[in-house]
Amino acid sequence: MSQPDWTDQVAGLVASQVRVYRERRNMSAQQLADACTEAGLPIKRSVIANWENGRRTTVSVAELLVLGSVLGIPPILLLFPIGQHESVEVVPGKKMSPWAAAKWFSGVEPAGIETGLPVKVDLQAWRPITLYMQHDDLVRKLRGEAQRTRLITDADRRRDVERNIRNLEEALGDVRNEIRKFGIVLPDLPEELTYIDALGKE
Repeated sequence: MSQPDWTDQVAGLVASQVRVYRERRNMSAQQLADACTEAGLPIKRSVIANWENGRRTTVSVAELLVLGSVLGIPPILLLFPIGQHESVEVVPGKKMSPWAAAKWFSGVEPAGIETGLPVKVDLQAWRPITLYMQHDDLVRKLRGEAQRTRLITDADRRRDVERNIRNLEEALGDVRNEIRKFGIVLPDLPEELTYIDALGKE
């Protein structure tokens, strides 16, 4: 497929998904246009109609973000309709499942050789995403274990959970130190976990 055909196809896919979610919310094209304007990016009703009828074959990143916001969905679903299509053409001539495409697009997982996308991955560029995902995972686990300690009455089980909490605290501290060494902005900690940064200084 040539590049102009592919760009038309991408815009058409976004337009079809806009219609799916607009109709799911029982919104008219005018109501969607009004909602976009209220969100800070005026999009005329005629533009929405032209998208949905295939007469407008471009969608800007700003439009994609605002449409996702007013439709109440992750904007990535407008590009990669997970669960609705078997494959999407992510770059001209290269297809993968919408789920694999979404993971690649959001930095969760590099596209592999089976997708036909370039295999050479800039691991340095992907590292901040990996570190932030590890950070989020540890924060989620720590909060869960803290919740468990409030419910456990058995002393032995409580000690096991507290030991697990200490291990998670150490792992989270290590990830935060690695983020510092990498020279990128530290993610915020929930208020109840702000003590983590002081643990290594004691």
